[in-house]
Amino acid sequence: MTTYTPVERLVSSMRGRIILGTALHMAIKELEKVEGAHRQVSTLEDMRSMLDSDIFINIHDEEE
Repeated sequence: MTTYTPVERLVSSMRGRIILGTALHMAIKELEKVEGAHRQVSTLEDMRSMLDSDIFINIHDEEE
């Protein structure tokens, strides 16, 4: 039997996934405000891909 830490259980829970999805959404909004050479284009693209993939707010358990 695998033992998970409280943080691992939170991240895999619905609440944890919603928190991570919200944090990712807010981070994207802030990073979009950066202009010029300091704009992290590839990071923004990766973050959008992660959010669009529904990984963090997926409502299905691994067993489904």
